[in-house]
Amino acid sequence: MAANDKDPSSQGALTPAPANPVGSEARRIVPVQPALSAPPALSSSPDAAALFKALRRRWLMAGALGCLAAIVAFAAAWTLFPPKFLATQLIQVSSKQQTALEQGINRDTHSMLMKTIADRIKSRDVNMRALNQDGVRNLRLVRKQPDSLSTLIWIEENLKVEYREGSELLNITLAGEDANDLTVLVGAMTKSLLQIVNGEDKKQRKDRLDRYNRLHVESKEKLRDKVAEKEALLGKNGVKDTNTLLQQQITARYRLERAQEILGQHQYELDRKNTKLAALQQAKFKIKDAPAAEIRLKDIYDNDPELKKDSEKATKLEYVIEHLRKAGHREDDSLVVQNRADLDKIKKRLEKSVEEAKGGFIAKLRKNLEAEIDTKLAEIQAEIGPLEKHVAKYQKDVDTLGKSAEDINFWTGKLHLLETDIAQQEKAVANLFDAVKKAEVEEEAEPRISQIGDAEWQPRDVKKRILMLILAPFAALCSVVLAVAWWEFSARRIQGPDEVVSGLAIRVVGAVPELPDPRRIQFAADGQAADVYRHNLVESIDAIRTMLLRNASTENLRVVMVTSAVGGEGKTTLSSNLAMSLARAGRRTLLVDCDLRRPAAHQLFEQTLQPGFSEVALREVELPDAIRPTTADPNLFLLPAGQWDREVIQELAKAGITGIFEKLRSEFDFVVVDSHPVLPATDSLLIGQHVDAVLVSLMRDVSQVHHVHAACQQLSTLGIRVFGAVVNGVPVKDYGKSYQYAAQPVS
Repeated sequence: MAANDKDPSSQGALTPAPANPVGSEARRIVPVQPALSAPPALSSSPDAAALFKALRRRWLMAGALGCLAAIVAFAAAWTLFPPKFLATQLIQVSSKQQTALEQGINRDTHSMLMKTIADRIKSRDVNMRALNQDGVRNLRLVRKQPDSLSTLIWIEENLKVEYREGSELLNITLAGEDANDLTVLVGAMTKSLLQIVNGEDKKQRKDRLDRYNRLHVESKEKLRDKVAEKEALLGKNGVKDTNTLLQQQITARYRLERAQEILGQHQYELDRKNTKLAALQQAKFKIKDAPAAEIRLKDIYDNDPELKKDSEKATKLEYVIEHLRKAGHREDDSLVVQNRADLDKIKKRLEKSVEEAKGGFIAKLRKNLEAEIDTKLAEIQAEIGPLEKHVAKYQKDVDTLGKSAEDINFWTGKLHLLETDIAQQEKAVANLFDAVKKAEVEEEAEPRISQIGDAEWQPRDVKKRILMLILAPFAALCSVVLAVAWWEFSARRIQGPDEVVSGLAIRVVGAVPELPDPRRIQFAADGQAADVYRHNLVESIDAIRTMLLRNASTENLRVVMVTSAVGGEGKTTLSSNLAMSLARAGRRTLLVDCDLRRPAAHQLFEQTLQPGFSEVALREVELPDAIRPTTADPNLFLLPAGQWDREVIQELAKAGITGIFEKLRSEFDFVVVDSHPVLPATDSLLIGQHVDAVLVSLMRDVSQVHHVHAACQQLSTLGIRVFGAVVNGVPVKDYGKSYQYAAQPVS
């Protein structure tokens, strides 16, 4: 690959800062990068594919927990849903049974009777009598209840009574766990119901017969009394039967109506005459007191021709004067003045003449009117006298006939009431006689409520129980599996390099195969297992080395820090193997163990912990005295961590360690720094400001997206260049089996 070729994987969100070869200080001046936005791996919501993928990673745990939950759910369902039984008993409530006065039972009445019997079965008097029976008292179902009240409450909760509309059959059902006990208890309840209800019914029939007999005797006595009273009433009126008295009533009523009709006619005529007489008398009185003003001038003129002639002249003169005015003559015109003078003269003469003639005319007129009214008064008075005699005579007849008719009506009405009472009493006697006969038959009739067969039992809710025994484990299994899948998805563990690139937008510079169990290598059937694993590891580390050397040649990349988000992500293994790979490539390489809190590099190379980086930082030891060669390769050297304390962390925050890394750059081709994880402490952030780039170590199935994102965000915020990520623990199968170039054994 050419030195100026661009690596496609470097085109992600975390673009490396360009190299600056103008001195060591300028090389470490890296612009502060903005904080990373939320990556797609954290912002994505779970879907079916993601949950299924998460479940595939934890299928063994999900299966084990799901099976355990299914077993527990099955046991719980078996306990909570024990086998149930249903004891049933049929009874018949007859709709043909009749009481003594009823003609039959209609549908509503029978429906009400069915409801009453159903409620009676659930009543405590029936259930208490059933519980007191010898065969019921010692039942296991009854004895397991603490007291009788609890037993009654249990029966009320589990007892059901059902019937169909229009049917005579009533079904009693009791649900429980003991079939035989349920059957005995339902039979005892049915027996108690029949004893109580039929006993009450029989007593009611006997009481009904006694009551009807008593009422029949009393009704007959009342009938005799009414008949005797009727005969006495007829004898008092002098008749032998009711028809004769009724004929007398009709005759008296006719005579009274005829007399009232004639009296009314005479009274009307008398009133009319008296009214006319009063009107004439009033008119005569008014003539004497009538004022002269009521006499009209026309009547006076008509009576005197001269006055009528002057009146006509005055009218003509008024017309002439009005015509002259309309013609335009003024008031002082001689013609107008002459005509007005003539008019005034005629009017004065008329007034004088009218006044003289008026008195005589009025006297004459009043005299004529009085004479006419006196004639009419004499005629009317002559007619009133006979009418008054007729009215008095017929009024006396009406009073006599009215009293007679009133007496007859009274006795007739009383007789009618007696006959009505007698008819009703006769009907009551007949009905009561029929009721007595029916009650005698009814007393010997079969009971209305009867038992049909014996109580039986049958399994209850078998399908429901089987369904619960199947669904409960299945639901528990599915719930646990879904919970494990959700839990695994929520953890957002990294499963491969592709998730780092697509989900975190970080380029992947390499992948390290998973480390095998030493026992698998020790007990392998062939001797090639260790070589295969070692070969895959070396090849993967060498691939990372190749990318590192390519960038080092163009960007002066010499100090590389290997870190991780949290512990247990393979950073120490990666840093040590990377340092060994660089040494094998002929580069003078130093491995610096800066995981000061939990150092491990000295153990890998069988070196002592002190003196190391801590002592050099505290200026207790010179740098060359702390660096020691390793037996792994002549080009590989180790600077162990040394003894850690708080003062070392304080020195890291100062600028004193800058000189350490400057000296290391001048003495070694590459410096690989194994640092503390980023999130638990600030060591890596302090040391990372003095290196050229950082490799983030990730562990498959361990590293979580949000931790890696937070770590990279902290590094980027401080301007520390993230060179890329290395995924550890990649399955060996991903490398394929056909291209394992480990050395073949010599046969």
